[in-house]
Amino acid sequence: MELLIESLVHGGDGLAHVDGRAVFVPFVVPGDRIRAKQLPARAGAARALLEEVLAPGLSRIAPPCAVAGTCGGCQWQHVGYVAQLSAKFETVRSLLSRAVGDRSFVLHPIMASPLTLYYRRRARFHPAGGGTLGFAAAEGAAVSAVSIDACLLVEPAVQVAFERVREAAGRIPRLASIGIDVDEAGHFSIDARTVGSPTPSALARAEALLKLGAQGIAVGEERISTARVFGDPILRDASGVLVRPDCFAQANRRATPLVVERALAALGPIAGRTVLELFAGAGTFTLPLLDRGAQVTAVESWVTSLNLLRAASEKRKQTVRLLAADSLATARALAASNDRFDAVLLDPPRGGARSIAAPLSKLTDRVVYVSCDPATLARDARELIAQGFRLEEATPIDLFPMTFHVEVVALFVREQGGRRD
Repeated sequence: MELLIESLVHGGDGLAHVDGRAVFVPFVVPGDRIRAKQLPARAGAARALLEEVLAPGLSRIAPPCAVAGTCGGCQWQHVGYVAQLSAKFETVRSLLSRAVGDRSFVLHPIMASPLTLYYRRRARFHPAGGGTLGFAAAEGAAVSAVSIDACLLVEPAVQVAFERVREAAGRIPRLASIGIDVDEAGHFSIDARTVGSPTPSALARAEALLKLGAQGIAVGEERISTARVFGDPILRDASGVLVRPDCFAQANRRATPLVVERALAALGPIAGRTVLELFAGAGTFTLPLLDRGAQVTAVESWVTSLNLLRAASEKRKQTVRLLAADSLATARALAASNDRFDAVLLDPPRGGARSIAAPLSKLTDRVVYVSCDPATLARDARELIAQGFRLEEATPIDLFPMTFHVEVVALFVREQGGRRD
């Protein structure tokens, strides 16, 4: 079929219409006139694969990466950066506008990443056959994983570390993935995950990566939090946050401060005020909150991350109340005990924080929600609005150039008289 691409949508695909029906196509740009091959519908949506660009849209560029279109790590290497920012801004505007209905809110201009390539401090590689490592393949590729020699999104130090360890890491028995994280001095640590519990041979081969320059290694079963540790895998950021490769950390080192500053600005004056931080991680927001004099209660279920936060705050001689628990369950418990906070800051994973609105309505009048998925943010915004909050402002921030992903910092404030007990 021939299609005219109208826009880019959340998820990275281009949108076209045939006989009034939406069709989604990857690796296109707005204005492209293309020939495409129809695919079986997925989740009720019509899909097609690009076969030929008959006439390119204005924002189409030559992808800088040799495996663009085959590797699934990037969706938008072929899209000019201004068009990427425009598409992300429009995604946030559209999703949040539908969520709030006819209520007005301020949507600030999208903040660009300082770097569009070589910006990731960490990456996770997967077996790609023949002992090689790479990334999951894009939809329609002939293989499930693409072997790579270099990735244009990672910091040079990540590439150096990958070249040092990839051959030896590829020989770890039943390897599921290997994560590499680097600090600003170029020191690197590794997280190796295996299918099933790591065998003695897998542990030995992983430990041997220390001889190749790794500062420390965590080894464990995929999707399980516990790990066997060799060496010292803890890296220290310039901000004082402690990071391990088996714990969550923001990947874009230079753009993360933009998110932190927007979140703190949305909180308003916080010196001496009480802040409940949910999904606290290792302290990306906690330490700046403490620096500005907030009285913080930080909640995190990933115990290793919480221990890193504890160590960082103790080193800085700062006092923080730490709760090793599920954030939603803790919010409910605190609400049930009539606790109150001047503000709540939450930074949930991609799945968002469904059902968090009801306890938040009893805990505070001010919520700053940091989201890595505007779709789940919009879903949770509807719940917050139903509980008497209004969306006052939101700021999109591009932490992931060359992909469709976008971060959003949103401020919700309780409507006057809107509290529901």
